[in-house]
Amino acid sequence: MASPRVKTTVIAAAALALAAGGTAAYLLLGDPAPAEAADTVEVERGDVELTASASGTVAAARSWSLGFDVEAEVTEVDVAAGDEVAEGDVLARIDDGDAAEAVDDAQAALDEAEDDLDDAEADAAEAETCEENATETPAMGGQTQTPTCDTGSGADAILTAQQRRNQAQADLEDAQAALDATAITAPADGTVMSVSASTGTVLAAGTALIELADLTTVTVTADFAEADAAALTPGQAVTVAFADEPVEAQIAAIDLVGTDTDGLVTYGVAVTLPDPPDDALAGSTATVTVVLDSAPDTLWVPAAALRDIDGDTATAEVVNADGTTETREVALGLRGDDGVAVASGLAEGDTIALG
Repeated sequence: MASPRVKTTVIAAAALALAAGGTAAYLLLGDPAPAEAADTVEVERGDVELTASASGTVAAARSWSLGFDVEAEVTEVDVAAGDEVAEGDVLARIDDGDAAEAVDDAQAALDEAEDDLDDAEADAAEAETCEENATETPAMGGQTQTPTCDTGSGADAILTAQQRRNQAQADLEDAQAALDATAITAPADGTVMSVSASTGTVLAAGTALIELADLTTVTVTADFAEADAAALTPGQAVTVAFADEPVEAQIAAIDLVGTDTDGLVTYGVAVTLPDPPDDALAGSTATVTVVLDSAPDTLWVPAAALRDIDGDTATAEVVNADGTTETREVALGLRGDDGVAVASGLAEGDTIALG
């Protein structure tokens, strides 16, 4: 016979079990949670568009890398990144002492050559006049004689002087070009994008010192997938999105040869913006979007409202006003970015259960 203490324990355990069972029964037999109504959407009328987008890089339509043709020490830098410059403005210089002296020497040589040519032409003219005015005069023994005119080398002397003059002129032009090359001038109005060295820096010949760009017109180049690029043509309207409002533009050019990257072929598409927004900075990115096809003012539904899609047909579950549903055959039109055009089978305002 169990002790009273043990019996009490058993009874307490039974009570706990009954209590637990009662709780379970309440949970199982209580009212079930109401089922959520299925999501629906109404058939609407509007525009359906199929677009293609690609990210592109902004570049100035015209840009220049400017430097010196000879190795030299930079003696003057007159601009900094961000400066606006006008065509012909001096941007930087190197020492021009030797080049200026060479110009002076070449000018003196040209002056001398021109003087020599003048002298040769004068001598030839004098000799010609002498011959024209010469007459025979009697001489001793009944002979006659004609005065001798000093013609020198005649035409040969002029030709030689002309050749010397032409060479001196060419030497002067070369010397002047060398002097001009000691200064970098802006080839057009533009914006200084960068300056790579300062005064005192020795630059190797051909090293770019200043990057200049004309930002009044920029080009956005984006790589479109092969299938999308096949539907594009120069002159086609596009939308270019920067940080601010999108800008309307046109396709300027499309690469004739695609680029294969790991099996994905893309074609570069260039879009020119003659009046770019302030945030169209060289080197920044922008999104180019082009409408490939459109169906304006048509019935449409989201793709999720269609079932059993097979080519240009599908089905839709139409929810009637009394809550009943019916399955309808639907003929499809354009499949756009945000919805599918409905050719027949549904009416504007029909309620469709989402699949």
